[in-house]
Amino acid sequence: MKMMRTILAVALVLSLAACSDESGRGTNEGRHDVEAVKVAVSYPQSTALRSVADPVADQEPMKLVTADIFFTDGDGVILKHVGVGNDNGSVQFSVKNVEDGNAVVRGMTNLMVKCYIVANFEPATAPIDGDMAVGGANISTVLAKTMTVDDINVTDGSVTKLPLLGEGSVTFVNPDKSPVNGTSPDGQQYGGVVNVTLNSLATRLQIGKITAEDFILTEDDDDNPGTPEIVVRTVSVKEFEVEGIYINHFYPAEPIGTAGPASASLVDNGQDEANYLATGATYSTPGLGDMMHDNPAYAVATDDAGTLTLLAGAELAGPPATPKVWAYNLMPGVPPHVIIRFSKLVITDSSNSNPTEEIDMSEDGSKPLFISAKGFLDSNNERVNAFAVNNVYTLDNIAFNWSDLAEVPEDESLNVQVNVTMMKWKDNPITWEKN
Repeated sequence: MKMMRTILAVALVLSLAACSDESGRGTNEGRHDVEAVKVAVSYPQSTALRSVADPVADQEPMKLVTADIFFTDGDGVILKHVGVGNDNGSVQFSVKNVEDGNAVVRGMTNLMVKCYIVANFEPATAPIDGDMAVGGANISTVLAKTMTVDDINVTDGSVTKLPLLGEGSVTFVNPDKSPVNGTSPDGQQYGGVVNVTLNSLATRLQIGKITAEDFILTEDDDDNPGTPEIVVRTVSVKEFEVEGIYINHFYPAEPIGTAGPASASLVDNGQDEANYLATGATYSTPGLGDMMHDNPAYAVATDDAGTLTLLAGAELAGPPATPKVWAYNLMPGVPPHVIIRFSKLVITDSSNSNPTEEIDMSEDGSKPLFISAKGFLDSNNERVNAFAVNNVYTLDNIAFNWSDLAEVPEDESLNVQVNVTMMKWKDNPITWEKN
């Protein structure tokens, strides 16, 4: 699948006429007023997050819900603030205005040489509000605002409000930035153009199902050299219950203007099993990790091949009509770890004196068991060292057997091969790499 860094292409066409009463700050010599800036939006494509959700399809379009458009001088001082789908700025437009190319911002000047667009950013704290051009705030104030994992996750698992950011420089038609006479084919007078590419500020992990497989131990047949190995032991999982899926090793927050996570330390809950509970400090704290776990609380089903599978969305009435995923929007950077906590796991072991005896390894739920999925490989079997923005990483199936289980989370003996599926959002299939 194709890597796609562009999520949204936004074309801003500067339209000039004589002058306007809406202008920038100050009365600098050589300044020219510009009648209007026409804003047009086109969509390449996107993805979705948060469990239980519909999986994001490769090349799926992203949606513009709200936006703040800032025009600044060369030092970053905000001279014009436009709101899209909100009440911010000195001018407001509907999303439809922008999508249809009918948003015309008046009162532009030749001093407005940079454009920044922050889209779908609605944090619980320190939101963008008012007209930030009043008083000449600097764009650095906007870019320093912080988004948390809660801000980029919604309860329906979608990415319709996933924050986007882009910037561009104005290219004026006349080198001296003077007004232009004449009109364009649509009747507007254009003095310059700025193209802004919006990139997602997040990355996504989605998991399709959890499946139990037989553990099979083989060895050479010494009595018949050269023949296939013989099976000497088989351990089958007969029943399992997942108490929780926990995302560990993630960044809880990030300034919207940074290229990577720099505002907070990684959340790492270590090997204390008490940390991997819905009531644990990380996963019960709003804005930290309450969106970073799921407690399926429904039965594992046996598929047509007799395989035990916990399928995302199985809590719905019967199997979901279309595949679902457990999905998590994350800050970009180091790959997360997926910790699965089992409250019940029953096996049979052919090496037991009674090979059909069912053994409850969880001791009636008193002893939790864990799988720690970490160490991801892409579809080329190369190590995934970072989760990148604009990408969805899809773990279609976490297939485990008896030997993968541990009594503590974050067991160092386990690796997960994640075959990465990347998206326009680029979807990256990832798999569990076992030692």
